[in-house]
Amino acid sequence: MKSPLIYLHFLLFAFSLLVACQNTARYGGAVPSPHQDTTTLFLYVDSADALFGKANYQHSLIVAKQALNMGEELRDTESITNALSTILSDFQQLGITDSAITTARQLLEIDKKVGDIEYISSDYHNLAFIYTARKQFDTARELIEKSIALEEDVNGSTHLAARYGLAAEIWLGLSNDRKHNDSLKLRKQSLNYVNKAYDIDFAKHDTLHMGRRLSQRGDVLCAMHKTEEAERDYKQAIALLAPIGERHSLAITYRQFGAMLLAQHKNAQAIPHLKKAAKMTKEDHELESLMKAYDKLQEAYKSINEKKSSEYLMLYTQTKDSVYTLESARSLSEFHALYDTDKEKERAAQKQRQLVLTWVLSSLGFIAFIALVIWLNMLLRRRKRHNAELRKDILQLKQQIEEQQLQFLQQMKQEQEESAPASQANEADIKFMESVNEALFRIMGNKEVTAENIASELCITSQQLRRRIKAIKDITPLAYLTSLRMGYARQLLTERQELSIEQVGLLCGYNEATHFTRAFKKETEMTPSQFRVRA
Repeated sequence: MKSPLIYLHFLLFAFSLLVACQNTARYGGAVPSPHQDTTTLFLYVDSADALFGKANYQHSLIVAKQALNMGEELRDTESITNALSTILSDFQQLGITDSAITTARQLLEIDKKVGDIEYISSDYHNLAFIYTARKQFDTARELIEKSIALEEDVNGSTHLAARYGLAAEIWLGLSNDRKHNDSLKLRKQSLNYVNKAYDIDFAKHDTLHMGRRLSQRGDVLCAMHKTEEAERDYKQAIALLAPIGERHSLAITYRQFGAMLLAQHKNAQAIPHLKKAAKMTKEDHELESLMKAYDKLQEAYKSINEKKSSEYLMLYTQTKDSVYTLESARSLSEFHALYDTDKEKERAAQKQRQLVLTWVLSSLGFIAFIALVIWLNMLLRRRKRHNAELRKDILQLKQQIEEQQLQFLQQMKQEQEESAPASQANEADIKFMESVNEALFRIMGNKEVTAENIASELCITSQQLRRRIKAIKDITPLAYLTSLRMGYARQLLTERQELSIEQVGLLCGYNEATHFTRAFKKETEMTPSQFRVRA
């Protein structure tokens, strides 16, 4: 009886024949190497980012879609998410909200599979932001609540203030919707969210966001008819935003402040603020905001100067026509985006037809397998020899990696000793940090790298671990462990060129290459591939 491995080789050969036929049909007989495909893919991704940075959103969208198609063919998750992120940004800049929502939901599904809480929260936030812009506040509320719930479970979240800020805007929008009868309750909740966001930004001394929160709170207080408190917040917001040159938020604050004064029949006081808003939005080509400022100015001048009121009414009408033209262009872009989607579906159907044809050809080629039985037996013998050599190489590699880890730990020990004076207390701290480092390398590849698992290795509680590392390094255990892993990753990327990016990620305790790439980019602002090229 023949070995079952022979039949397995039959199937592998059939699959390789199938792939060869597919590539031949796709590339007209010339089959590019995986390396060439990957290089082209990275080029597309980088080009799309560069075009977006130059505000060439239409061209960026075209290139990003090409990158997405190639990433899906190569099953490169990192490139797919990067391309989708650029496509989402392009759609948002072009005002194509339907396609932006579809793209954001694609990103959400991918990040859910990876399980990265930070990115899932960001996806929910992006969707909530788009629905808020469309004034679909009920849907936006469901999404931002999910984002907030995820962020509140993360200790030291850096995004919670932004989530609260958007929630405040959504709840205020809900309160202005006539179908909701509990307007006051909704506005109180909006005020609660904006106060939470302000407290976080105040603790971080973030002047820009403090100014934005104060302006936002002024809007809520104005809606609650607390005009004195709203006026105080608007003035404080202007005082914070004006010196740092945050024109967009500053212009909105001037316009909202002027509108409130106008509602109080303080036309003369409202006009200077509205003029400043009109001037800034005109210079920044923000047509929708400019149209709103002109509308308020023509209303403010009605009882003061009829001629001026007529002039601003004319400017309002002209700007409104321009906004209408812009909306028409966006609708046309939406049509083209849908048309491109239909074309992509047609290409997918064509590929399916090619696949059917390829299967027919591969079935015919299967007859030739009988002649390959002898060759397969020889291949089995060669494979055994190869496996023996491979096991030897693995043992050598394991020894080299252990030496690499030891070298890295010795380097860390030397750096810690040099960074602190030689005293008994510092020696105890250094020994403790050495034990933390050693514990990290013991569990990497076997367990998830968490503060709890490190503490378990050291036979202490996680709270004790947090206090000791906080006292010694003034950072959280997670931040320290991530920094240590990234330092080891940089060493491997620099000194071990034979290791792939995925292998480096596994050695640093990341089971998913995509998760490792994102963590590395967040730490160094470069992907592992970019770092290796520059090293």
